[in-house]
Amino acid sequence: MKKALKIIGIIVGVLLLGFIVLGLVGPKTVWIERSIAIKAPKEMVQAEVSSWNSFATWNPFDDEDSASTHSVEGTDGQVGSKFIWDGPVTGSGTQTITGINDSMVSIKLVFTAPMENEADVYYKYAAKGDSTILKWIYADTLGFMESAMMNFFDLAGMLNPTYDKGLASVKTIIEAKAALPKLYGGFEIHETTFPAQRYLAITDSIHMDSIMSHHNKTFAVLGAELGKAKIQPTGNPIAVYFTWDMVNKTTKVADAMPIDSAANISKIKKGKEWKSEASKALKMVYTGDYAKMGDAHKGFYQYMAENKLTMGGLVIEEYVVNPMMEKDSSKWVTNIFYLVK
Repeated sequence: MKKALKIIGIIVGVLLLGFIVLGLVGPKTVWIERSIAIKAPKEMVQAEVSSWNSFATWNPFDDEDSASTHSVEGTDGQVGSKFIWDGPVTGSGTQTITGINDSMVSIKLVFTAPMENEADVYYKYAAKGDSTILKWIYADTLGFMESAMMNFFDLAGMLNPTYDKGLASVKTIIEAKAALPKLYGGFEIHETTFPAQRYLAITDSIHMDSIMSHHNKTFAVLGAELGKAKIQPTGNPIAVYFTWDMVNKTTKVADAMPIDSAANISKIKKGKEWKSEASKALKMVYTGDYAKMGDAHKGFYQYMAENKLTMGGLVIEEYVVNPMMEKDSSKWVTNIFYLVK
């Protein structure tokens, strides 16, 4: 009996010694780093990897645990926002953004089940030519027992494919977004030329609150005058804004109808000739009612700032489909032009 216990003691001692040796020689850290080139601006990459709602659309671990659920706490995309997950395969835990700058998003990863552990996650991004290099990094400091166990597990080898899959997915998402035209005030803007054209116009200074009623009244007058003179408009009605005084809430505007260069307007009593010159312009095709047109106009200033353009004078709205033609405001179409230089 004593001999047996002695043998068992020796075996336990050898195993314990072996475990101690494994703990001493095993890795002290885990560092997983994978990268991918994404053909998109760095700012787009940063926005994607700092958003938990976006992460939920490409999270590769969800493919390994279809029953996993998640929620987001805090203001998404900002420091302090948190991603909380729970699943039968992936376990449960949280990811909290601890820092965001122009080269990296830092995250504290906390596992709560099946085992408790903490690690750090980093998304690093740097511009390279017309692309951005995105790195996804997992960094963990191991305790003595974890260090010993890592002698038998190639954690990096196990997780590299999952990380690569996630990076491939986020690359697809970001590049698809980058391929879309940039919107300003919710709409596209492109550079064009506003043509030289002759108009019959009525010009007045009005209060901004009366713009719509003024247009309705003035275009009706212009239409009646052209009808009496048997002159057919050659295009859509426009409003030409010469001034926009936000302090006094007034604007100087010309409501105008395009007419042929040879049309005789000498007998017309209400309205005068106005001619536009061919000018460099920005154009937006605005659809919908006029309630949000203010946001659309702000978009022009954003475009001009980004492309180093300045106002050349006039702002022109061309009413392609207007309230007199269509009752459904969602179908109204307005071409907005900013003359620039």
